[in-house]
Amino acid sequence: MSRKLFCWGNQPASDHWQEFLTQKAGRYVEIQAGLAKTQYGCLPMPPHSEWEWVEQYGPVQLDPALLKETHRRRYEAIEDQLAAEGVVETMERLLEDTASMARRKVRLVRPGSAAGALAQRGEASAHLEFCCEDQSGKDWAAFLESGVLHCPDPDQRPDCFLADEASLRQLRATVEGCNRGNWYAHYQLGVRLVQNGEYDAAEKQLLASLELAENPWAYHALACLEYRRDNAARCAACIEKGAALRREDLSYQKSAFKLLSTAEAWPAMLRLYESLPEGLRANSYLTIHYAIALHRTGRSEEAFALIADPASFVLEDIREGEELPARLWTEVTAALGQPRLVPYEYNFRACV
Repeated sequence: MSRKLFCWGNQPASDHWQEFLTQKAGRYVEIQAGLAKTQYGCLPMPPHSEWEWVEQYGPVQLDPALLKETHRRRYEAIEDQLAAEGVVETMERLLEDTASMARRKVRLVRPGSAAGALAQRGEASAHLEFCCEDQSGKDWAAFLESGVLHCPDPDQRPDCFLADEASLRQLRATVEGCNRGNWYAHYQLGVRLVQNGEYDAAEKQLLASLELAENPWAYHALACLEYRRDNAARCAACIEKGAALRREDLSYQKSAFKLLSTAEAWPAMLRLYESLPEGLRANSYLTIHYAIALHRTGRSEEAFALIADPASFVLEDIREGEELPARLWTEVTAALGQPRLVPYEYNFRACV
């Protein structure tokens, strides 16, 4: 329960990031409000409690002379202005007038995750209506009731993962019983055990999953497990096997490339990229990671050829403040003995 004001900065990379996120929206700030003063001063919410508040957004005009004052003085000036205009009283009255809305049944527009319906709830949420309409939610509800987990086709993406102790205990108890022959149950338990740091037990479950039905999901989990064990070679071997089963799946390949990059398994990344269908090799996310692998294996000229024209190489699927494109450009041009300024199209370093 906190509040946040996020500014992108005032450098060229900051402008570029805002352009990347929007279509001709101009400069802007991102506002998130809450009860605490900042996002670093969160307020713990006690069990079996409920909080209600009203938020209002809008521009505020201050006397320019206040810009030279302290933050505390400007804060007090805004409070005085809001009080004088009756804003606080209006919002308090609105909160009282709408208090009954929280318990009024409304028209369902779109159901959310079934997680709320699957979780154990107390009296504080007894008046809320949780939906469990999708098949995934129904399947997991059946597991919690009977102990038998659904067993989808290995080519089908995993639906969702629970994170509570009760379902973990039930998975542990049933993989040697009613779910013994269920590759998906062993996979689900293996993932949960990786998260718990129980690596040996996790490996046993993931290998059992693969023995019952070869599937890319268990290979992916094993690769993550081996990375946590600091075993880059086995990490690469596992994810290569998984990627071979999902050659047309861009999402899987992106995850594989990210994992290989994190593990610095450059030869494996080269092999994987060069084995992909032409359509996937055209994806800029995969291409830029391929360029990194080329550079890190001494093939900097080939890497530069892929990124030499920023106008035609459009980046996609990058994170806020992403440094990868700029860093790659800097490293490659330096390695070629021709250091150059980072092109605007590759510069997202909003904090530099």
